[in-house]
Amino acid sequence: MNHRRDTFLVVLVLFATIWYPMEQVKQTDRIRGTSNRVYIRYWGPTFFSLEEMGRIAEDVEQYMDERRDLYKISSVMTYCRRGYFNLRVSLRDNPNQEWWYVIYAWGREKLGFPTDRWLTRKAII
Repeated sequence: MNHRRDTFLVVLVLFATIWYPMEQVKQTDRIRGTSNRVYIRYWGPTFFSLEEMGRIAEDVEQYMDERRDLYKISSVMTYCRRGYFNLRVSLRDNPNQEWWYVIYAWGREKLGFPTDRWLTRKAII
């Protein structure tokens, strides 16, 4: 019975060494919200003209541009239609996405020496 338990533990550890790094690798094609783009649609009154929606879109785009460094934004794009406009914000990639850096940052945080953190996606939205 001991050999089965030992074998199971070895297999479990080997699986963890494969699974954990793969979960930490940047993957933008999954449906887990890891994409660096945020899409927002702003609805206005139906009687707003294209020009009026365009002015509001410019104000929102300017607001986002002013906070480019805070939110780590690489680009902002708006496109207008009558009654609404869409805002697409592309965020910069976090340079510390390698699997080993996640462990390093966790260890530093536990020791009381946290690394600089980016805002989370939830905080940005």
